[in-house]
Formats: sequence, structure tokens, C-alpha cells
Amino acid sequence: MGRMERLLAGTAIATGLLVVDAGLAFASDEIIVTARRRDENLQDVPVSAAVITPDFAETFQLDGPRDYLDQIPGARNSVTLGTELGDDIVIRGVGVARNDVSASATGIYRNGVFIGNGSFFGKTFTRFDTFDMERFEVFRGPQGALWGRNAAGGAINIVSARPKFEHEGRVSFTYEVEQEQKQIEVVENFPINDWLAIRVGAQWDDRDGGLTYIDDPTSPRDGHNLDEALFAGARVGLRARPIEDLDIVLTYEWSEARNTGYAATFYKAVRDPGKLIRTCEGSVPGSGQHCILNEDSEYKITTHNAFLNTSLETGIGTVHLDALWTERDGKAVDDLDAYLYPNTGFWITPDISNPRYGQFQKYGVELRLSSNDRSPTPEWMTWLIGADYQDSKDTFFLTFELPDVMTMGATILYADRLAVSRIASSSVFASVGFDITDRLNVAAEFRATENRLDTLSDDGDRTFTPGVGFTMVVPNPHVIDIAESRFTPAGTVTYQVAPGHKVYGRVATGFRPAGFDPRFVMGSYFPPYLAEDIRSHEIGYKGQAYDGRIQFDLAVFYVDHRNIQITDRFLNDTGTVVSRIGNGGDAWSAGLELGVRGNFDVGPGMLKVNGGYGYQNGRIYDGSYSGNRIPETRDYQITLSSTYSQPVFNSGWTGSANLAFTAEGGGWQRPDNDPELANYERFDGSLSLSDDRLKFQLFARNIFDELYITYNAFAGVPIIGYNQPRTWGASVAYKW
Repeated sequence: MGRMERLLAGTAIATGLLVVDAGLAFASDEIIVTARRRDENLQDVPVSAAVITPDFAETFQLDGPRDYLDQIPGARNSVTLGTELGDDIVIRGVGVARNDVSASATGIYRNGVFIGNGSFFGKTFTRFDTFDMERFEVFRGPQGALWGRNAAGGAINIVSARPKFEHEGRVSFTYEVEQEQKQIEVVENFPINDWLAIRVGAQWDDRDGGLTYIDDPTSPRDGHNLDEALFAGARVGLRARPIEDLDIVLTYEWSEARNTGYAATFYKAVRDPGKLIRTCEGSVPGSGQHCILNEDSEYKITTHNAFLNTSLETGIGTVHLDALWTERDGKAVDDLDAYLYPNTGFWITPDISNPRYGQFQKYGVELRLSSNDRSPTPEWMTWLIGADYQDSKDTFFLTFELPDVMTMGATILYADRLAVSRIASSSVFASVGFDITDRLNVAAEFRATENRLDTLSDDGDRTFTPGVGFTMVVPNPHVIDIAESRFTPAGTVTYQVAPGHKVYGRVATGFRPAGFDPRFVMGSYFPPYLAEDIRSHEIGYKGQAYDGRIQFDLAVFYVDHRNIQITDRFLNDTGTVVSRIGNGGDAWSAGLELGVRGNFDVGPGMLKVNGGYGYQNGRIYDGSYSGNRIPETRDYQITLSSTYSQPVFNSGWTGSANLAFTAEGGGWQRPDNDPELANYERFDGSLSLSDDRLKFQLFARNIFDELYITYNAFAGVPIIGYNQPRTWGASVAYKW
């Protein structure tokens, strides 16, 4: 089946079922979100939002944050550097610039607390973040008023399952054939007494790999799998309700991830189904010249998180106290010569590696007071006030071991780069809403933020010469202090056209903080870059039909970008391609998101359908890239999924057939509008058989083995990475 046929087939699914999702949870379900920092029904919130539930994730075997984001039109996972270590989240075209220590443009939240920033997974989620979750919330558009400093493109909040006052548990085992992936998950929840409960869980995911390996007899790693990985984690949650109005949840978790590093992913120059190959053309046997991958390229990250989530119902309002402590230690080692040759065109005689280390520590606390049913204020008024403080420290160290071209590699230059950053951020925020009439509501939000970044960058090179030893080059410390204040207001008008049908207009703001590039090039540091300010204008509609069995929504938006942050690439004096973050001037972007979900009685069973469509475009209208399209914006993003389930005779078992279709097309990867982002269409599916406790499932990802480029890094020559080939497997789960 060709690309056009697959795209038409996916479109036919939507047309034939009269649905094209905003929710990925089904229409008959009540979908709770916290877009306005209180629990509300998705259809009542005047925000373009999406929710992924645990049932949906299990049905379609979503495997990590990349798979989750593929289900959200308007949002995408940027994989510019191939490995998950370099992932970043882009929503509505905001977040197109990145380096090792840059701030995210999307609010990264767990249980309502911001967990982002820092090197090594500071701009996305880890796989363990989605373990034993209650829901995966996505709020598109600036959320700077109520969510904070990094929510320029939007905010994502993963809510973990809380301990319950009843005994329950589950265990599951998944085996994927192509990568020999074995995944085990265990969760046990039990009450200690009528006011104290505990929930414990663990995840273990081991992958032997095999989709990416070396097929090169000249390499000592010939036949070695490059995509071996291990993910593990454990969580314990304690919930206390000593009195009826007080709810306290304390959570601690540990996780570890080991996966492919940069060099191994850069090795993906050619894809043959089942393997990725690159050979060393032009090498002289026995000369000691290297471009082959002759040592493991991998990263290892260990994370500790502790959360405190407290709510207290009072006669004035509901008090929320949320706090976070996190520590993340990471190390990545790459075989530098394995990908330096195609980038620069010169051979490297010694075997050279590129170790990088990162340590991130953070604590934060937020206090909110919001109106409730007992508040002395009128029923037609809602309000919220709050304050937060965050303090983080990130230490990032890397070493480039480079040959001295003048001595033909006899002298080795060790280019040490150290960057120590501390971010202290405080803010106050508030919202107020008024029911002007039974149908008309007006709401206003604001946040005032003080943000300070203190950074020490040090360039301390060393050289090693045989017979001489190490020689230190004078260090070159560089101090950067950035202090900024921002006021990020938002306003919304909502009108109920008819029962179950609402229209809204919203103006919202946000900002991505200023920062620096820690790299030292040609005797000088790159200057700091300015904050990117966002102002969005959005009109939306939310409605339902057939007594709520079909729900749909539409959002149309226009965004002003001031000092848009971009990743700029240029040739320095030596002809080497260098990249940096800078400001590309001002820009605009616009687009829409459309979603529908439905529930239908079909024969003896139930058909549940979700779908979504997203479109974004935008232009930079001043600066060196004036007239160019904003990168990472897509002409179309389509998601369609259907689940049909029915009883198996009168056995007490239920059979289910599930099919998901995703497609993306159009857009560019970089601000110079090159290369083009790949177009693709992909099908995933599963078959399951379940009763009240036991569930068996067969699944397949990328059913038609679609081949497309996921990133195209350019450093003298293109270095291309591809998506995963078709995989399939089975799972069994038991709950009690």
C-alpha cells in the first residue's frame, strides 16, 4: 500500500464514521482537567486541550513520551538529535530552538508542579513519568498566567494515580518480538486504615535491540546491537486524610534510564529493513584511521523525585500546597570519531570519545487559595490567588578529545567545557471569573514573575603530547547574570449558545526565558539571547450531539512572537558548521485544531472513535531569516483511532479490535527552511480479549512498515535518522 493509499484509507475511516479528538478519552466519559488550576470538565474549559487516559495508552501500547505526543495535533516531539536525550516539545510552533541547557518552551509538569529545566531530559518527560498515571493533560496555547514561566507554547501535566482507600492492584507483562523487549509493571494499592493508604509500583523494561546494528566487518563492534536499552523505576505514594477536609499525598520515586547515545543514532545513515548501516569509505586498512563505531555510545540517567500535594477545604476557599524536590544525574559517552569524519571530512587516528556529565537539583513550592462551595463570595464569582518559588542548579560538563591537525593527530586537544547555572524564580498569580448572565462568563488571569539566571561557563583546554604529557591551556571563565521580570495576563469571554454548546474568545501571554549557549567557539563565547514573548489570540467552540455521545471542539489561533528564539547554523572561519541559539526577530504564526470523539452502539457491541486535525503556519518577518517559515510547523497533523468491543457470546469475556492512524506533512526543520520535514502515514493496531480481571492483547506498531526520516542533522554533510520499523508483540495483564 503506497503513501497516498494509506492517507486515503485513514481519511476514509474518519469520513465513514462521521468523525474526524480533542480528548482521546471517550465521549461518554467525564474528562477532568486542571487547565485553570482546579478540577473541571474538559468541555467546560475555554482552552484547546487534550487528554490521554491509561486505557487509551494500554490499548495502543504507547511506548514513551514520543508516542503520547504523536496523538496530539498541534504538538510534536522534536528529535533533532536522534536520541531521546535531545528531545524537545514544540506546541503551535513555539520551542524551535534548543541546546544542552536551554529552557523548555512548554511547561513540563508532574502533579501540577513544574519539573523542567536542566540538561539531560530538562525539556521533555522520561518514560517513567507516564507509569501508573491517571491522565496525560495537554493545554495548547500560552499558559503563562496560571502555569508559569516556560508555558509559552502550552503546558503538559502528567497526573500520577493517587493512593485509594480500597484494595486494588495490577500486574502486566509485555513482550515485543523484533527488539526482544520485556516489560513488567506491578502496582499494589491498599488502605492501612480508614484515613491512611499506600500505593507502590515498579516498572522494568529491558530491550536487547536489533533494529539498529553494525554490519561492517572492519568494525570491532560488527553485529553489535546499537539500540539496547534498560528502563527501570519504582514509586511509593502515601495518602492521609486525618480529617474530612484535609487530603495529603506524599510521593517518592526513583528511576534509571540507559539508552542509545548520539553517536549511535548518527550512525543511522542508511536504513535497510531491520538494520542501519554506515561504512568507512576511503579508509586505509591498517592505517589506524577511524570512522567506525568501536565502543558503546549510550547515556545513563538516574532521577529521584519527591512530591507533596496537599489540599484543605475551608470556609474561605480551598488551600493547595504543592512542593517538589528532584535530583537528576546523567552521563553520556559517545565515540566521537564515529561521526566526526562525515561531518568534517578528515580522518582521526586515535580512538576518541566525548563524555558529558550533568547534575540537576531543584526544589519548588506553590501555594494556592481558590474559591469553593463554602466561600463567602457570590455563586456567580470564582477566584484564585497564589504564589510560587523555584530554585534549581544545573552543572553540565563535557570534554571533546580532538586531534591537533598541525601534528597529524600526535597531539590531542582536550576541550573541557563547564557550565554551572542557577535559576531562581518567584511569582504571584491570580484569576477571577464572573457569570455576567446565565450564558455569559468573563474571566481574567495574570502572573507577575521575577526570574534570575546566574551562570559560570569555563573553557579550560588541555593538550596531551606523547613523551611530554598534559599541558594546560589557561582557563577562560565567563560569568553571565540575567535578571528579567514579566507580567503575563490572559482574558477569556465564554458564551453558551445552547445547552452543551459554547463559544469562547481568549487572549493569553507567556514567555520562554532568556539564556545562554555554553559553547566556546573561536576565542569567544556566544552572547546571551533574549526571552521570547508570546501573545496568542484564540477563538474556540465546544459542543456535543446525540445526548453527549459525540463531543467536538474547534480552536483557531493567531500568535505574535517577539524575539523568537531560533537555532542558527553558520560556517565559522575554519569552515566548520557551528550552531547556536539566538533571536531571529519577530514572527507570527496561525493555525487551527479540530477534534471529535464519539460513542456508538453498533450491533451487539460498542464503537468508540477519536480523531483530531491540526494545522500550523507562520513566518519570521524581520532579521536574517525574514520571510522564512517558522520551523516545526506542520501543514497537517491527523490522528484517528477506533475501538470496537463486544461480548463473546455469554462467556463473560469481551473482544476488542483497535486501529490507530497518524499522519503529518509539510514544514521545515530549521529557520533557513532546509531540510523539509518528512511526510508520513502510520497505522498501529491491536486485538484484545478480556474479562473483569484478565486481559490478553496482540499488538503491532507501524503495521505497513512505513519509512520516513525523523531527523536530519547537518554538520558539513547530512546525517539522517529514521523511524522504527514494524514491530509486534503480545501482553497479558491481571488486576484485582
